[in-house]
Amino acid sequence: MDPPYEGTTVGTDKRYFQGLDRNRLITVLNDLNRRNVPFLLSYDGRCGDKTYGEELPAHLHMTRLELVAGRSSQATLSGRDDVTVESLYVSENFERANKQRALSVICTVWQSLQGSGRCKDSL
Repeated sequence: MDPPYEGTTVGTDKRYFQGLDRNRLITVLNDLNRRNVPFLLSYDGRCGDKTYGEELPAHLHMTRLELVAGRSSQATLSGRDDVTVESLYVSENFERANKQRALSVICTVWQSLQGSGRCKDSL
């Protein structure tokens, strides 16, 4: 699930040589929706009180899931006990195929990758 793209593209915590242009991303996502292309996108997140990036706009018609990734390694090294939560956006076209099955599969995969992670619908 790494990275939550906006959280590692802007601000003081940049981790990549070339950033991700939010407006360009939104344009591309609109185009994917227009062409009925199903997709999943990890984009923003939070750790403790710190938020990494803004939510994507509602006009994109995506479901935003908050995936609890567990205790933050970075926070632990700094003596804090913060929990990391990453957002996974599910396109309307992906959901349309079979929403309940799709979300169940996403949560199951996430839990198996994270061990003790929990999947929580943020809507």
